[in-house]
Amino acid sequence: MTTPFDSQPTKNAANSHLPMLETPAMASRPTSDATIAIGSLVAMGIILLLHWTCRNITAVVPRHLPWWTTLPFVLLLLALSVMPFLAKHLWQRYYALICLGLGGLTAAYYILALHADAEILANLERYVQFITLVGGLFMVSGGLAVRIRATATPATNVLFLLSGAILANVLGTTGAAILLIRPWLNLNRRRIRSYHVVFFIFIVANVGGILSPLGDPPLLLGYIAGVPFWWYTLHCWPAWLGAVGMLLAVFYVLDRQCSGLQPPLAEQNAPAKALQLQVLGRFNLVLLGMLVASAMLPAPWRELVVVACAAISLKATPPRIHRHNRFSLAPVKEIAFIFLGVFLTMTPALNVLANRAAVGRLDQQLRTPGQYYFLTGGLSSVLDNAPTFLAALDTRLGQLRQAAPATTKASAIHPQPRNTPSPPQRRTALRQWLRGPRLEPYLLAMALGAVFFGAATYIGNAPNFMIRSIAEHHGISCPGFLAYVAFFALPVLLPVLILVWLVFL
Repeated sequence: MTTPFDSQPTKNAANSHLPMLETPAMASRPTSDATIAIGSLVAMGIILLLHWTCRNITAVVPRHLPWWTTLPFVLLLLALSVMPFLAKHLWQRYYALICLGLGGLTAAYYILALHADAEILANLERYVQFITLVGGLFMVSGGLAVRIRATATPATNVLFLLSGAILANVLGTTGAAILLIRPWLNLNRRRIRSYHVVFFIFIVANVGGILSPLGDPPLLLGYIAGVPFWWYTLHCWPAWLGAVGMLLAVFYVLDRQCSGLQPPLAEQNAPAKALQLQVLGRFNLVLLGMLVASAMLPAPWRELVVVACAAISLKATPPRIHRHNRFSLAPVKEIAFIFLGVFLTMTPALNVLANRAAVGRLDQQLRTPGQYYFLTGGLSSVLDNAPTFLAALDTRLGQLRQAAPATTKASAIHPQPRNTPSPPQRRTALRQWLRGPRLEPYLLAMALGAVFFGAATYIGNAPNFMIRSIAEHHGISCPGFLAYVAFFALPVLLPVLILVWLVFL
């Protein structure tokens, strides 16, 4: 019986999982200058148009949303979970139409019935920011050929993953994951298994990026809201060390067992190779640094820098490097369609969460750091973790305001509804409460939950689905949505998350 731990690369996986889009055989075709220029101008135009439109409108979260408005989101999650398993070819052919159709239903209801087109436009702007960053990082990293000559032993793999977890705090989880996934696949190409991809998602694309505001979007939002830059490093390093250490230990045991099952005949008696590192297309490292630095810029300048860097990389990268990386835009197209549906259909769920936080209805479920950790993490595994983090943060700040000494006895018994604070109000409140002990353990719980739980599903964090798509594009059979949760997230990741709660919170 074949398990997800035993699955080998499939010969036709890369050519079959994205019909009607380019395949690896087409990846070596150079992109014309006209295509790059037109595509860049169109992308910049969309970014500027959305930003200008959203600047002139006020997004008001609809109140009293009926429960069935979340059905398109639930249906999309079910489609992502079940259809690739039960109706693989049907999903491969029509996944774009399914995502656009379900997203269109939500958008139509908001625009026609609720007259809340501002909320849809705001989510579309967040989506454009998301896909611009992911696409830009994918294109720039595709111009970097990182060649690692070494024997893929369990110890070498552990060192690689640990380096990726450290790098995630400098380049962000998305940047580090997209940069390192191809070298990771090439290093283990002779004995690749599904768990190599999954543990890469666990460690490099999620858990590793907790030590810096650059590591993950909710941490960056916290920094913008007033959390000191080095706060995460000073308070999160024990949990980082514990979580990364436990995952690496599990991976080492698993990799050691699986590597001894059927060693390749050519490698049984081959001497171990000395570690050698070679980087081609090094000018892309400068572009990658510009992408990371642009995270500090406001919109739309941030997105315009990303588009410009991506265009320069596509133009200047020699075709031989793209051929080495089997580079094509197919993974980005797959992510673009799926997450457009996710961003549109999750709008009602985010609105319900924001409404409950604004009126204090989350207070009963959020009393201890552990409750903040699991609720923030559980929601972040299926929703965008950035607004989820902000909703939890606003809830805690509201609780602190209600419990302030100046609060009267009557208002403490009958707390008044509180509106979502503006960014300056949130910044002032954060600076005030971080001076005392009452916010720090809760902020730690929110940060750990938002970042660590992103590895629980493929849609929990931006790079997860991208990594899976790149791996499949390289001919590697990856676990489906449900298999990922059932065989990896629940038995491997969940115990680690529970131990983090017990030990560090």
